[in-house]
Amino acid sequence: MWSKIYDAVIKSFISVEKTIFEHDKCGNPGSVRSNFFECLGYDIMLDDELNPWILEVNLSPSLAGDSPIDF
Repeated sequence: MWSKIYDAVIKSFISVEKTIFEHDKCGNPGSVRSNFFECLGYDIMLDDELNPWILEVNLSPSLAGDSPIDF
């Protein structure tokens, strides 16, 4: 199951690689590559055969607990 989740996450990165590279290039003219970091939050659902389905990917997810259920 974990290898399938890992595979789904890697494929999601591959699908947006060009967009991320172009966005980084626009922010750093003349730079081929720069170092940057983004925290992503993946919502993944498992079906009855434990196959992962990506529901959404959140940019800069909140890491704070806002309600008692979070804790």
